[in-house]
Amino acid sequence: MSSMHYFDCCDFTIASEIAWPVSFPASREPEVEIRYRNLPTDLGEGGERGFRFHAKPNELLICVDGVARYLIRGGKEIWIEPFPHADEDSIVAFLQSSVLGVLLLQRRFLVLNGGVFNVDGEGIALVGCSRAGKSTLAAAFQRIGASLFSDELCAIKQDSSGRMMAWPVLPALSLWENTLIQQGGDVTKLRPIRPSIRKYLVPTHAKSLSPVPLTQVVELKDYHGDLLWKTVDVKEAITLVLGNTYRHRFLIGMALKDAHFLQSTALIQQSRFYIAQRHLTVTSEDAFFHFVRTNLAL
Repeated sequence: MSSMHYFDCCDFTIASEIAWPVSFPASREPEVEIRYRNLPTDLGEGGERGFRFHAKPNELLICVDGVARYLIRGGKEIWIEPFPHADEDSIVAFLQSSVLGVLLLQRRFLVLNGGVFNVDGEGIALVGCSRAGKSTLAAAFQRIGASLFSDELCAIKQDSSGRMMAWPVLPALSLWENTLIQQGGDVTKLRPIRPSIRKYLVPTHAKSLSPVPLTQVVELKDYHGDLLWKTVDVKEAITLVLGNTYRHRFLIGMALKDAHFLQSTALIQQSRFYIAQRHLTVTSEDAFFHFVRTNLAL
């Protein structure tokens, strides 16, 4: 029998046959298991089918070509069948992103595509599409003392009083090689996320797993013009949350659309929403950081 690895994520503990390069130490009995298994190619009749996935209520099968097949079930089980010659780093990379995101959805978290950091007991989320600059901006806020909760998955859940709380997910940043070099980092001392890409895991050494209220959400956008900061009204906030929901195409098949609507409504009622736009190829990372920091009054 393979040895198990134990670590915390959000409000639960994981027991896993596969080690994670960075994680929070375990503090309770595990509620989630990750194991290697032989998996079917689909979930049988019915359900929602899409490109490389098959979803049923509280169950999802994902196929990542050349890497692995993953089955996430009931918010408690993740089974993995690697393809021949797949490397472990690639298996873990998808496990810690798309697969973990689905597990969080099944555990009734609202999951946004972005990171979140803690400033003086308040959570601030940075959301947006790939390469919008979320990780780079999060790294800049960390350098001025903010505590990074997550980089790619912004996990939010209501507490017993109804407050929408942001939870720490993974204590690491994912940064591209050119960004690390610009910041004076030494990539030779860091672990690539996958052998085929020049993106690296940068541990944040965060230790606290206490959640904080998510009070502000900033969507980062590419804009071919001057820097622009916009306060988002309620109607626009609905579109913003849906557009930045992590793997939202899986919600209908897993019967989570109603839960997502209720969570989104609660977040919109409790948080402030903004859009920060810049010209990606013209505005420097430093100028954009100072622009966002000033508008957030941090």
